[in-house]
Amino acid sequence: MSLIQIIISSDLVCAYLVYMTSILIFIPLFEWIHRKLNHLILHWAWDHVGMPLLRAVLMVIFIFIAYPSIFGLSYAPPLSSLLAVDDMRIHYLINAIFVLTLLFPLIPFFGRWDEFILPAQGMAASLLLFSWLAEARGISDVSYWPGFYTLACILVISIGTHWLAVSVSNHLGHLLNKIFYIHDSAGIISRGIILFMQSPSILIFSLALGKQLG
Repeated sequence: MSLIQIIISSDLVCAYLVYMTSILIFIPLFEWIHRKLNHLILHWAWDHVGMPLLRAVLMVIFIFIAYPSIFGLSYAPPLSSLLAVDDMRIHYLINAIFVLTLLFPLIPFFGRWDEFILPAQGMAASLLLFSWLAEARGISDVSYWPGFYTLACILVISIGTHWLAVSVSNHLGHLLNKIFYIHDSAGIISRGIILFMQSPSILIFSLALGKQLG
């Protein structure tokens, strides 16, 4: 499967729709909860634990729904069979993305760029899922390094699409605010738009891994 075929596949389209719907439902709800918290510690816990955990769960859901098309495969072992090997696998996946989200700002140079957070989350989830898929197919000789050219493409796409997504979100949010008399709609819809526009960077990484599985 080519990159274009993957992007328009039913798996990816469904993953986009579910993710963006979840964003529109849960983010406003949790922002409302945040505003109702009157304790400084609760505010800190929500900002640094609650919201990162929510984003990790949503990213896991996106990767799961996009499987196996995200690896450029039209057929692969059922996701349920990969997770059934170890009851803790889904917890490992969520925790890995959660910890990455918390520690990302500490990474030299890249930690200062918000453009790389979401692609890094998606690639971490994809990498773990790929390792389980390779194990299920009895393939042990695999590489988790996508190559310098692939990495360069990911960096360029991540920066360019993030800035474009923020611009689109601001313009669209301003329009929605006027139509529906609401506030900060740009902040609500931006995550869905950013994922949609930055998803090629996640797909390029996943496709580079999936090529090893033939």
